[in-house]
Amino acid sequence: MRLRFGAQLALFVLLGAGVLVGSGWLLLHGLGGALHLGNLGASEQLDIVKIAMSVVAGVGAVIALTVAYRKQQLGEASEARAEATHHREEIKLFTERFGACVAQLGNDSPAVRLGGAYALAHLADDWESGRQTCIDVLCAQLRMPCAADQPDEPDTHAAFLSQREVRHTMWRLIGNHLRPGASRQSWCGHDFDFSGALVDGADLRGAVFSSGSVSFVAATFSDGVVDLRDAVFCGADVMFSGARFCGGIINATDATFSAGNVEFLYTQVISGAIKFDGARFIGAAVQFPFTQLLGGEVDFSQSHITAGSIDFAAVDFRGGTVDFSFASIDGGVATLVSQVFIAAF
Repeated sequence: MRLRFGAQLALFVLLGAGVLVGSGWLLLHGLGGALHLGNLGASEQLDIVKIAMSVVAGVGAVIALTVAYRKQQLGEASEARAEATHHREEIKLFTERFGACVAQLGNDSPAVRLGGAYALAHLADDWESGRQTCIDVLCAQLRMPCAADQPDEPDTHAAFLSQREVRHTMWRLIGNHLRPGASRQSWCGHDFDFSGALVDGADLRGAVFSSGSVSFVAATFSDGVVDLRDAVFCGADVMFSGARFCGGIINATDATFSAGNVEFLYTQVISGAIKFDGARFIGAAVQFPFTQLLGGEVDFSQSHITAGSIDFAAVDFRGGTVDFSFASIDGGVATLVSQVFIAAF
C-alpha cells in the first residue's frame, strides 16, 4: 500500500531518530560496556558529539532529499496537467476554426468561400496534426461539380467566373505551399486528391511533391493550363489514369521526376496536350498503356530518361502526335507502339 507524503516523512523521521539513538547506544555501551562518558577524555567526548551531529545531518539530508523529490513530483504532475489542459484547449480552438472554415466554404457567396479558403489554408499552417484534413477539404472543394463551358447569359456568366476564381484561388494556395523557400508552412509530403475534378487551369509551377501521392484519376482537363513547369516530384506517385483531355494542357516542361510513378492508364486525349519536353526522369516509371490518343499532342522532346521507363504499350493511336525528338535515354527503357509517331533519339 502506498503511503501518503506525510506518513512517508514521519517514517523517515522515526527511522532517523532510531539511527541516532542506536548510534549513541553503540558508542556508549558498545564493546561490552567498556565505554562510559565518565571514562572518556574531552577529545573523545568531542568525537562522539561530532559523530552524533553527522548522523543527525545525514538524517536531515535524507529528509531534505525526500521533500525535494516530492516537490519535483508535484511540479511534474502539475506541469503535465497544465500541458493536457493546454492541448485540450488547443484542439478545441482548432476544431472551432475548422468548423467556421467549412461553413464559409459551403456558403453560396463566392466572396465568403474565398475567405473560407484562405482561413482553411492558415489553419492548415497552424494545425500540424490536422493539416492533411484541411488539405483534403480544399481538394474536395476542387472536386465539386461545376460547369465546364462558359454560359452566354450575363448573370450566369458572371456567376461562372466568380466560382472559377474561387477554384483558381484554391489552386494558388496549394501551389504557394508547395514551393521551396516560401515563408509559409510547407505542405510537401502530403496527399492531394483531385480525382474526378474538372480542371480548367492550375498554377503549380515550381511546386515540390516529396513522397505522398497526387491523384488526377478520372479528372477532366477542359481548357486552361495546369502549369507544372520546373516542378519536382521526388518519390511521389502522380496518377492521371482514366482522365480526359478536352482542350486542357498539362505543361510539365523542365520538370523533374525521381523515383515514383507517373500513370496515364486508360487516359483519353481528345484535344489539348501533355507536355514533358525538357523534363528529367530519374528512376521514374511513366506509363501510358491503354491510352486513347484521338487528337492533341504528347510531347517528350528533349527529355532525359535515366534508369527509368516510359511505356506506350497497347496505346490506341487514332490521331494526334507523340514527340520524342532529341530525347535521350541513358540506362532506361522506352516501350513505344504508335500509328502517328515522331521520334528522333
